[in-house]
Amino acid sequence: TKYISKDLKVDGKASIKELLYKSIKLNDLKSDVKLDNSVSVVNSTISAYGGSVKDTIRVDLNAKGIYYETIAEGSNVNLGELINAAADSFLPKQFGDQLKSKIEGIGQTSMNIKGSGLNKKDVKKNLEGNLSFKMLNGKLKNWKIISDGLASLKVNPTNEIPFREFYGKLRIGGQKITYDECKVICDDARYSILGEVFFDKDFDSNLNLKILNDFSSKLTSQIGDVGKYASDENGWIPLDFAVGNTISNPSFAPLMERTLKNAENKLKKTAEEELKKQGEDLKKKGEQLLKGLFGK
Repeated sequence: TKYISKDLKVDGKASIKELLYKSIKLNDLKSDVKLDNSVSVVNSTISAYGGSVKDTIRVDLNAKGIYYETIAEGSNVNLGELINAAADSFLPKQFGDQLKSKIEGIGQTSMNIKGSGLNKKDVKKNLEGNLSFKMLNGKLKNWKIISDGLASLKVNPTNEIPFREFYGKLRIGGQKITYDECKVICDDARYSILGEVFFDKDFDSNLNLKILNDFSSKLTSQIGDVGKYASDENGWIPLDFAVGNTISNPSFAPLMERTLKNAENKLKKTAEEELKKQGEDLKKKGEQLLKGLFGK
């Protein structure tokens, strides 16, 4: 049943000083609204969370059930506050609590999300799109997956990670979120997240992630000879782990490929240097022997 007649057309403007939806608070909302043939398009500019957001929302009631698409770009937005509000407003508590109070920082973000269906289950199943973001000089706080993963590698975990840069590109589709690129750059460490989070089983999502870590010797002094043999040519020590199971109960397994590769290269280089040194010593001894024989 269509509740909006195809003959109805709207072309207008809207201005709202303040808009509150659940926990999301927006200011100075200015929109151009068009409705034609049961297709609604809204273009808006919004002041929100210390920055500005431009977005386009398209809703097509001609589709089976409903079809929607939203394209948005935000600049100089307090992403921590925005994520907290969005988690409270749209996500079940057990899932939203995994995202809340994890990030502090001002940044840029863009997204393109669309979905369709007759009900919430269909819309979730058909959800697809992408998200990118970038923040400078912020903090990761109480990020359980990273702190527990570091603890499994015998590296002292921390509940607060100051970063110089945090950026990422994520895709949504096939009932999963794919981390194409997600990197945190700190003074003494770098963290990269790759893999997938599946949300086909309610919201206690299944994980298939790799978290690649590079640490300076300052942070890994307690791991002894691993740092000595596993560091790369610039002194950075890779300690990686895989994350499985579910968000509420993740499991961790060390990934040793990069660590062992560095150790192999270092031992090979050490062996080559030792052989070279032995060759030079033999050469010197040979020269001394010849001098003794010939008096020269």
